Amino acid sequence: MFATSSRPSTANVHHRQLRSKSGSLAKHWSPAFTDRMLRSLASQCAVRCRTVMRTFTSDPRCNVVTAVSSDNGCMRVTTKKHVFFADDKLVGSAPCPKEYLCGALAACAAMTLQTCYDGSRERSVFKGTAIRGWSVIVMDYYKASDPSAITPTHFSMHIAAFTEPPLSLAQIARFERALRVCPVKNSLKQEVLVEICSSPLSPL
Repeated sequence: MFATSSRPSTANVHHRQLRSKSGSLAKHWSPAFTDRMLRSLASQCAVRCRTVMRTFTSDPRCNVVTAVSSDNGCMRVTTKKHVFFADDKLVGSAPCPKEYLCGALAACAAMTLQTCYDGSRERSVFKGTAIRGWSVIVMDYYKASDPSAITPTHFSMHIAAFTEPPLSLAQIARFERALRVCPVKNSLKQEVLVEICSSPLSPL
């Protein structure tokens, strides 16, 4: 689903560096990880991401999101205005990354459809139709013949509009066309550029 681009030779060098320092780094990844260190790491990541963003684009539409290991075993995810956690699905102390992905797809689809309706309600296709909300269920599917597969083969969306009267075929077709520009749905087709580096940790 996602394509990656990296430099194997450089990655191998960094991998050897991390292995050689594993003994000295291990103590810093203990449960005694302090909030102060977490904030520092998140800040360093944010600075790095902002630098990369300024290097490649100044587009204000760009999002900068950081994920840093936390002392409770989860990943602490920070956006411009929000902080939340992600965890392994088997542990379950927070939603797993793929659940967030499905949630992002569901929410983006609903907002795309609502934007379509809000911008077209005065047109004849939606005349007399009142939509009061949406329900979007997203499911990911895996290769049945490979129980160890962890990458979905495809996704499905089951969408219901809370509306009176029921949607006509013409209205459903209009919404299907609108979903062609759903940002998250289209993002699943894009390439993911990867950069890996080492960052030595030290007590603060």
